[in-house]
This record gives sequence, C-alpha cells and structure tokens, in this order.
Amino acid sequence: NTASMALEHDGQSATLTATVEYINAVMAFCFLVEILFRLVSEGPVQYFVDGYNALDCTVVVLGVVEVFADGNRYAVLRAFRLLRLFKLARYLSTMQKQFQIMMRTLDSVTTFLLLLFLFVFIFAIMGMHLFGGKLVVQNDDGTLDTPRHNFDGFLTSLVTVFQVLTTEGWNFVMYDSMDCTTEFAAVYYVVLLTLGTYILINLFVAIMVDGFATDPEAMARFKQAIKKTRLIIQNISSDVMH
Repeated sequence: NTASMALEHDGQSATLTATVEYINAVMAFCFLVEILFRLVSEGPVQYFVDGYNALDCTVVVLGVVEVFADGNRYAVLRAFRLLRLFKLARYLSTMQKQFQIMMRTLDSVTTFLLLLFLFVFIFAIMGMHLFGGKLVVQNDDGTLDTPRHNFDGFLTSLVTVFQVLTTEGWNFVMYDSMDCTTEFAAVYYVVLLTLGTYILINLFVAIMVDGFATDPEAMARFKQAIKKTRLIIQNISSDVMH
C-alpha cells in the first residue's frame, strides 16, 4: 500500500497510473473486508471502544470514497491510509509509551500554543503599525512592487511573522524593512527572533522534556541521546579545528 503510493510521480506513464489505481482499489477492498470481519466478530460497540480501530475505520471509509469517486479531486484521500501505520504502536511497546507521554503533555502544549498565537498576534499587529504600506522593493526592470513578505494586511502580517520565526529568509525581510523605513527597524526583528525562536521554542522543548521525565526509561534514553549528540558535535568540532 505505502510502496504503491510512493511510486507515483509527475509525468508517469499511463501503464504505471493504471497499475497504481488497480492496486489502490484492491487494497481498499482488502481493508474494507478486514473492517467488516472485525465488526462482525467483535461487535460495533467493542470494536469502536479502541481508538486505533476508530481511526482505522475512518481511514478505510475515506479510501473507499476515493475509489468510487469520479475524477482525481478525491485522490488525496488515499494518503490518509498511511495513518494505518500508527497501528504499529500497538505492537511496539516503546512507541506506545512515546505516544502516551505525548498525550499526557497535551494540556501544557495547548497552553503553549495559545501563548504562541498571542505572541504572533501581537507582533503581527505591531508590524502593521510599523511597516504597513511601506515595504516597496525595486524589480530588475526598475519597476516598484510590494514583496510577498509585507505587513499591509493582517493575514500577510501573520504569515510574515511566521516566516521570521522559522528563520527562513528572515534577513531579507529585515533588510527590506530597513531600506524602506529606518535602520532601527532591525530592533523589531531582533526582539521577535529572540523571544520567539530562542525562548518560546525552548519552552516547548522544556514541556516535552518534563513529560518524558515522568517515565524513567524514556528519560534515560533522552539523556543518552543528548550525550551522543554532544559527542558527535565535539568530534565535528575537533575535525574542523584540525
């Protein structure tokens, strides 16, 4: 199932397309038969008590809808069948523990996401007041145009702040703001990066580490991974020095 979806690519031959579609239909039928057999043997109530079974049934129904739907508009639904791989957590005790720990930290993560949204909201509004309608760059042909990263609207401000937080081309955004306003515009981006990237993101890591601290085995594996990472960094640094 996963291998057949991985074979798809742009410009593929008609034979490969037909083969993948055939495999998709066969796999959807097999999954549907499996669901029906389990529903009959276990009963609907007992079957849907397990969250993994509910997820499995949802994915199978989406796959069947995608098979019988006309056109390629619903072809994306077949990708949801990859979620069946999460059923492996039932048979892998280590992975199951990881999921349980992550579920226990959902309350703290929800609070963190709310804090992150408020942070992005505040800086988006601040960016609109500071740089709204002011970011204009010169194209190669000499014409003036507004870049994609701008603060002219609320949605574009949110996207621009998110881009800066990901550190993807954030320096171009800062340079354009400095060229179109003043050099003190750099203060806005320094504060945004310092508070957003180095404090809030580390806070998220601290929440996850705190969740793993409740499991001694997971904490031991985490510390061992940290030691290995530090050792690798030391080896790389020594190689660079030599």
